Amino acid sequence: MMHCEACGADFEHPAIYREQENLDGERGYYWHETLVCPFCGEEWITEVKDEN
Repeated sequence: MMHCEACGADFEHPAIYREQENLDGERGYYWHETLVCPFCGEEWITEVKDEN
């Protein structure tokens, strides 16, 4: 279970935001992946243990 610190939402799986960066101006590309909240898009998420 994941919890968003920004909007307070609880969810199972975060969304993945992928951004392509041009490193050298030619063919050197880098894909940067960030886990974000699927509701508000912020990356301030924490994993919460289930207490069952």
